Amino acid sequence: MESMSLEETNALKICAACKNCLSFCAVDKGGELRPLPSLIAEGLLTINCSSNLSETDIEMLKETYKCSLCGRCLECIHKLDVVELSYRLRRLLASKGLIPKTLVDLQHTVRGKKNAYGADTSARSMWVDFVGLAKIQLNKSAETLYFVGCTPSYRAQGQDIAYAASLTLNTLNEDWTILGADEWCCGMPLLAIGDRIGTKELATHNVEFIESLGVKMVVSSCPSCVYMLKNQYPKLIGRKPYFKVQHITQLVDRRLEGGVLKKLKKTELKVAYHDPCQLVRCLNVYDEPRRILAKIANKVVEFPENGVETRCCGAGVCDIVEVVDPLRRLEEAGRRLFQAGAIRADIVVSACPDCKIALSEAARRVKSGIEVLDILEMFAIQAELT
Repeated sequence: MESMSLEETNALKICAACKNCLSFCAVDKGGELRPLPSLIAEGLLTINCSSNLSETDIEMLKETYKCSLCGRCLECIHKLDVVELSYRLRRLLASKGLIPKTLVDLQHTVRGKKNAYGADTSARSMWVDFVGLAKIQLNKSAETLYFVGCTPSYRAQGQDIAYAASLTLNTLNEDWTILGADEWCCGMPLLAIGDRIGTKELATHNVEFIESLGVKMVVSSCPSCVYMLKNQYPKLIGRKPYFKVQHITQLVDRRLEGGVLKKLKKTELKVAYHDPCQLVRCLNVYDEPRRILAKIANKVVEFPENGVETRCCGAGVCDIVEVVDPLRRLEEAGRRLFQAGAIRADIVVSACPDCKIALSEAARRVKSGIEVLDILEMFAIQAELT
């Protein structure tokens, strides 16, 4: 159990009764729409105050896993960090064996296979051969390491992003490498499940291997990977790693601002940029993707909810919602596509593999004519990289 002060208890009681975030974060609970933060607050109160949980309590507690950890509720008028409360509740649920079965299966997969897809670690760099790239250093000393991540390594739509990232790094003349089979999952799925011990094991392994290569900068196209490496790994391993961490858009933006690739083709199609939740809210990356888009598109438009007020695409952190509630994921992505249609976008561009996949699947589901791309893919297209 994690003890709570009287002040925390009172704050949670206020949150449990509040409905201020109902407009963007709600689930049907007993025929009534309730904000997920209020369920999370109720869950913490219940699990800390009740020694014998009823079936109703357990059902309510499992509903809290529908939270995508997107962070929109960080604007809470009561100044509660609901994301941290959600992580806290999940640690307690994990300690009591109350994790939903689908997440237990995911936990075993990540712990055993070191990725969320159940593939062998030896297959992690097979995308390199699949896309036909030759100029990639594997597990070699280099200035920069591209931390590919599970989704770009194993899922076809994600591999397109890894391909575009590789072309981009080569074109920018970066001295870079990848870990290949020695790259393990960043640990975000386990953190989202509540398994801190398993997360620490993954973090320790990744830090040791990256540091053994003398890498100075780690970049990734996945905001969850960046968030883990930059914000969570120091807490998990008890020290700061000997390398810096950035999202790859930050590196690309810096190189472009420095004068690399001055002549870029600009599309005349209308492009809407979707801010990934973790990238903008947890990592404060707002301007860099927009500066990149301004160099490759003449018409860049904003969603009505953008920046720190971005609306989650449905995938949430590490696409955890796909495992917990796949229909909710598609519904949320569909709402975002509806907004894209309302602003007459031809292309929706994001900077997150999970966002791209969730929005692409929703577009196919509703037969939308809007194209969905990752920003690296669009950059590679407009820069004519091969």
